[in-house]
Amino acid sequence: MKEQQTLASFNHRNIVKTFGYFQLDSHSVALYELCDCGSLESFVSQTPTIVGTRTSTFVPNKLYYVNLTPSSALFDSILEGILRGLSYLHRIDWVHMDIKGDNVLLTSNLVPKVRFVPVCYECEATLNIA
Repeated sequence: MKEQQTLASFNHRNIVKTFGYFQLDSHSVALYELCDCGSLESFVSQTPTIVGTRTSTFVPNKLYYVNLTPSSALFDSILEGILRGLSYLHRIDWVHMDIKGDNVLLTSNLVPKVRFVPVCYECEATLNIA
């Protein structure tokens, strides 16, 4: 319950807003803000020109850093939003630990929102790195 309350307290433009939790039969249900363009993973696989080359050849799950199309500005904007969301989490001592295309959702305005799954931990005051 503490984790649910903490997740609901996050307030940042690039973090999926959690509105609340409830029990339905034996299942826990969470209410999140609507991100109607789905995950970044599905968006990229459906829109290869965002990260593809100028040719019609597209290899899923591979980013191209050369010959980006003019729409690379959109990709830059999405990446910046993801980094802003992660920076917010780090400032409040949280680490996502599972950042990937499926855990970034897009609104109808293509604003990226980092989504939380159970693999999200509060950082300890000190870290012991061996």
